Amino acid sequence: LLEVNTAALSKLDKCKALEAELQTSLSHLLDEIRSQCVARDWSVPDLTMMDKASEGVAVLHQEWRRISEEAESALQATTDQLAECEAASAAFTQALTWLRTQSTRLKTRPRLSTAVVSQFTKLQLSLRPRLTKTARDYSPELEFLESLIASQSDLYDWWKKFNEEIASGRAEVDAAFRLIEKVLQLDASAKRAEAELFTLISTTENSLIANQTSLECMRDFTAQLNAWNDWLAASTQISPSLLILIGTYSAPEVLLETGDGLVRSLSAAATRLSEAVRPTDDLTLPVIAGSQPTQDNFPATLASTLACDLVRHLSGTWQQVKSDLPQLRAQKVSNAATVQAFCSRLDELTNWVIENRRTLQEDLKPYFACRSIDCSFEELVGQFGQPVRDAMDRFADYSTRTSEYCSQVISLLQKLELRKNDFDSLREEAIRLSRLETLDPSSILAKPSDADSLLTDYTTLLADTRALVSASERRMTSQRELTQQWTTLRAQCANLQELLANCCNLTGDRHALLVRLDHLNVRPHSASHIFTLPWFSTVSAS
Repeated sequence: LLEVNTAALSKLDKCKALEAELQTSLSHLLDEIRSQCVARDWSVPDLTMMDKASEGVAVLHQEWRRISEEAESALQATTDQLAECEAASAAFTQALTWLRTQSTRLKTRPRLSTAVVSQFTKLQLSLRPRLTKTARDYSPELEFLESLIASQSDLYDWWKKFNEEIASGRAEVDAAFRLIEKVLQLDASAKRAEAELFTLISTTENSLIANQTSLECMRDFTAQLNAWNDWLAASTQISPSLLILIGTYSAPEVLLETGDGLVRSLSAAATRLSEAVRPTDDLTLPVIAGSQPTQDNFPATLASTLACDLVRHLSGTWQQVKSDLPQLRAQKVSNAATVQAFCSRLDELTNWVIENRRTLQEDLKPYFACRSIDCSFEELVGQFGQPVRDAMDRFADYSTRTSEYCSQVISLLQKLELRKNDFDSLREEAIRLSRLETLDPSSILAKPSDADSLLTDYTTLLADTRALVSASERRMTSQRELTQQWTTLRAQCANLQELLANCCNLTGDRHALLVRLDHLNVRPHSASHIFTLPWFSTVSAS
């Protein structure tokens, strides 16, 4: 700053000297001009305007102003810096005064007695070999803890497998959703069948002029359908004893074969019924003694088409139920295995945490103040165990609902077995009618209520189908709840990771112990190196 100030002052002096020289030269020039004008008798010009018009004078004035401004700015900066230096000097003087005061107080402070100092030194000397011996005796425990930590190195692999199991569970949920979509497609086909049914019924009212033989076949067929629909209505009742059959996970092959036979018998009866109502041009009637052959004895009717459509829809529904049963059984087995494996993994994790907590308490408590380890592991078990148990209970509830749905299917198969005799009689009756063994017009009464009875049977069958679809919708709701529970479980796993991160705060105890050992003046290689070993950081993180 002094150098800048000196340079600015020198520039200012040069400017002043240059200005004085300029004024002198200008006065000489003006005197010369004035003398020349007087010698030649010229008029003396306006010297002030001449001065302002002179270009050299203007340039010199501008340069002088610029140099003056730079000098003034440098002087101002120098003044500011000097003010700051004065403030710093005042602060330094105040600090120096305070240090002198403190030095005076320290000189007048009383000193400890020689006996106290010697006793403290003796205590330090006695503690040093004891701490060295303690560190030497503790080396087997250190090796044991290192081996224990090494044996638990597969914990990260376990967590990885746990996440993979969660992903597989989500895939199973997606597969279940696809199964529900198939059931909804079945509901849509049932609604289309219902629309077709009303169209056919409106047309059946014009077909009451059917043959007496075809009416007899229709009445017998309607009676069998009534028995079939009554059995379907009763099949919605779930028997508790059937849960034992589901629990064995064995396929009721006998019931499946029986159901297939019953459906085939019903299809054959419907086929023979449609053949019995063909027009007279395609069928030759036998001659019965005492009776006259009548014209249009077998007119074409939509009732046979209605019966064939009913049997076709019933067969399709039976095949879908039959195909869904193995998938439901396999899904239940997979879910049960997943739940069992997850529970066993959870028990292993809990036992490992408890064992390590006790080991750390027994080995470290006599030498270190690590009481926070106990609290941290207790909090870990308390906050993570119960939510996972709740999730497993909800998963078991979903498995129970799946078992109930399978029980309904098994009940359907058993009811089919009970109705086998009725369908056998229906088959025999259809065979008898197809051969036209008996034909007594006086014993057969055609009733207009037969079409209404058939419509009632169809309505009952559709109601049973809707009940099955409602059960499937409840299963879909259970699947959505299960997905939400898996999301909650993943959030709880994130909370568990936060708890594990909080356990790293236990390393604060290490720093506190180091401070205490420094106060006792322990050598770095005697006991403090224990806290710098890699296994101690691993234990704190665990």
